[in-house]
Amino acid sequence: MWRGRLVSCYFKLILENKQSNQGVTMSSLDGFRDLDFMEQIVLLGDVQAKADGAAIAELRELFVTPVGDRAVDTMLRKVLRELLLRHPKELVGGLNAESLELARFCVVLSGEARLAEAMAPLMELVRAWREDREALHDCLIALGRIGDHAAVPVFRENLVHEDDFIACACVSNLGIFGDQICQPRLEAMINANEAPERSGECLATTWVAVEALLALDSDNALAYLASKIHHANPTARRLIQQGLVHKGDRAVPFLTDLLGRTEDTDEKILLANALGYIGYRAVANDLIDALESGRLGTANERFAGYEALGRIPGMKSIVFLQGALWRETDPLVLLAIVKGLDGLSVDAVAQGVAKDIEARLAETSEAVRPVLRAVATSGAGTLFAALACLPGCGPLVLEMAALDADALTREALAQSLSARGMGREAEALRLSGATDEGSWHRKRMLAVDDSEAMRSFYAQFGSFAGYDVQTAENGRVALDMVESGDEFDLVVVDMNMPVMDGIELATKLRAMPELAALPILMATTESSKSQARIARNAGVNTFVVKPFTHDQLREKIVNLVGN
Repeated sequence: MWRGRLVSCYFKLILENKQSNQGVTMSSLDGFRDLDFMEQIVLLGDVQAKADGAAIAELRELFVTPVGDRAVDTMLRKVLRELLLRHPKELVGGLNAESLELARFCVVLSGEARLAEAMAPLMELVRAWREDREALHDCLIALGRIGDHAAVPVFRENLVHEDDFIACACVSNLGIFGDQICQPRLEAMINANEAPERSGECLATTWVAVEALLALDSDNALAYLASKIHHANPTARRLIQQGLVHKGDRAVPFLTDLLGRTEDTDEKILLANALGYIGYRAVANDLIDALESGRLGTANERFAGYEALGRIPGMKSIVFLQGALWRETDPLVLLAIVKGLDGLSVDAVAQGVAKDIEARLAETSEAVRPVLRAVATSGAGTLFAALACLPGCGPLVLEMAALDADALTREALAQSLSARGMGREAEALRLSGATDEGSWHRKRMLAVDDSEAMRSFYAQFGSFAGYDVQTAENGRVALDMVESGDEFDLVVVDMNMPVMDGIELATKLRAMPELAALPILMATTESSKSQARIARNAGVNTFVVKPFTHDQLREKIVNLVGN
């Protein structure tokens, strides 16, 4: 190690003083092997400083048959690399070197330099090195970096190579080059990963095939990806959904078209989620049509539709969600409506919604109470503060928050009250939970779901069932919490989430020996037995199917871990 540091420091000194050496004739590399360590370092520094291509031939010979000193040989490679990059003709010539190691060295540099002159010899090397996988991979990567479309036939030829690294390099480059001809073969790769015996793992070729189709950006490619939004592999599903969401309004026609045709509940939910994440205003019409027509008809489908609308700004979304408060009775669906409405509401809109709720209180108080409870327990601060000001709804919603909301939600609601100048009510709400939590040992539950409404549901469950609930919006956030030292007695996780899905999270948790016995409960809308098999193989203990009540969730937990 000390020799390497010495080389680095001495080398830097040589370069800093190369101006004073300009009059010195460059020493020949003849007899280089007979020099001592410091003489070799000085000579290599002099060669690099002068950057004379005449030294390349001798450097090549030393590259092929190293002197045997690690520090010297490392510096020699560095000097040769710099000289070859400065002398493209010599670099191209090196592609035909008898030494495979030297030829591969030049191949990598040709790609790094994006050297157009290297195209023809690289194409020849692809065929000559067909049986040498590592060398072939180097060639393909270099061709991709150069970026000449003349390489497309070579990538097509090796598209289904048995070596995944080679196949992935070809798939990726064909996507970058926009090669429409390859689409059927890319689709075949993605389809093959849905076979029962292969669906448990997202293959590398599937990963890059999805990225390549997204790079193609053709109507056919996006329509195909939309049709695979419920791919049999959870990771592939996530990649496809994230890719389509990233496409924004470009992907909308293909998603809405499938939403209008499919009868598959899982597809409908994922399509609604994607449209909501895109947030394109015109999509509100499609979601509203699907909800009004019953195309989004089950509780899970409606939940997804309302939550998606809550991510799409505009009065159409607000008006429809406001009306849905009185059409829906399922507590979980109401949570989605309230959270969406609150997220879209500025103060003036929230006051209008609150006045409508107040007016209905005298007529149908039984219909209003579930709405108020949803506002109080979901942490919908803008709506909550607007309701708390009113003579009829105010006392009711404040009482519900004090009795039913968890500590974090109460604090958030109290801050909303303080912002409206209701300091006394805010303090009373904070004090309402001063003695009801922490008076006994509470089990810690980690609830992971990308749905804000579901995270509110789990937080409320903590107060209901005596759990200290921490929430995370995706598997990556949850994993960070665990890796930072947070300890939990139970994990409840959704299957389909952005960034990191529930299957991947379960797999990573089970890879930690200290968490081998951690109970993992998966909450999902998935109806396929194959998905349950994949989840169990990843380490999930049991399942609860959405939608469910607090009682049903508690029963599942008791069956899993005891009372």
